[in-house]
Amino acid sequence: MMGCASPSTARRLHAPMEIPAAPNPNGFRLPTRLRRLHDLAYNLWWTWYGGGDRVFRWIDAERWESTGHNPVTFLRQVPRQALQAATRNPIYLDQYDSVVGAFDGYMAAAGRAWYPLTHPERVESPIAYFSTEFGLHESLPIYAGGLGVLSGDHLKEASDLGMPLVALGFLYTQGYFRQHITEDGWQEADYPPLNFDDLPVLPALDQQDEPLTVSVDLPGRVVHARLWRVQIGRVPLYLLDSNVADNLPADRELTAHLYTSDLEARLAQEVLLGAAEPAQILQGQVQTAAAPVLVARHDASASAPRASAAPAEPVVSLVTDGPPGAVPDLRGCSPARPARTRSGRPAAAATSLAPGCA
Repeated sequence: MMGCASPSTARRLHAPMEIPAAPNPNGFRLPTRLRRLHDLAYNLWWTWYGGGDRVFRWIDAERWESTGHNPVTFLRQVPRQALQAATRNPIYLDQYDSVVGAFDGYMAAAGRAWYPLTHPERVESPIAYFSTEFGLHESLPIYAGGLGVLSGDHLKEASDLGMPLVALGFLYTQGYFRQHITEDGWQEADYPPLNFDDLPVLPALDQQDEPLTVSVDLPGRVVHARLWRVQIGRVPLYLLDSNVADNLPADRELTAHLYTSDLEARLAQEVLLGAAEPAQILQGQVQTAAAPVLVARHDASASAPRASAAPAEPVVSLVTDGPPGAVPDLRGCSPARPARTRSGRPAAAATSLAPGCA
């Protein structure tokens, strides 16, 4: 089970919303009229906005299919003449302007979403969400199934509701494998590494434009991980990547595979995600909030929820290791709806309400 972050940690984690990500490393050569395709490609908002994919598909439907509906790869490969043709088509430009306008309106309306209007006193109370996988879109293969899809849906819904949430997970560089049959009939699997240039991720940088990193002590060594940022509407997701030069060769592979069969590596992954002090991500870069913090944990390895020792400041701790009904109803913030285990039984001590929340 992942460890809960401290209130100060979660508050600092909320700060990435105010810190610009790195510039586009791909340098898309887009016509000026279509320059906003870059913004859409690097924000997964389009994946749940009806018709959002049309701004890419219409330009070159065949290439959109061959690139696996990945807008980053698509914009790297689409011929310049196809882009130029799109700038001369009024039907496409109407669709493009409509989607871009909807995106801009969505991002600008964060303060008018449900959460800040219903709980204005909690807007400055950030929510830190930890999960071992996030199923956001096929273009970001860092999930295996239901747990990841549920975690991804939580982020999308949090974005729609205007919740001050920031998420932390892993960037599995060899998350998926490809199978083939040898000449003598044996099945083999290859793990092709992800090409970061083809992913809707950007390196997270500090104020000196250096890569943001975290470190954690493991038996006999220190493991380092750099941070990559994915934007899901209004919600930032930070992904840990241990493939950095300062690590031992075995530790550089620590975040390569999702749910590895190596139990020691699996435990080391959980320690990295749960025990690394995420405040290192933004140390000294933002003002800490004075309001309580909510910490949500979501992983597939726990058989029952466990709560960390109560911190000095009030925290609402959600253990989301079950079906959608396991998450308490935040809209009423009511003690009558406690967190529950997979069996459906109330999880004692898993939920504590902050003062004034009832």
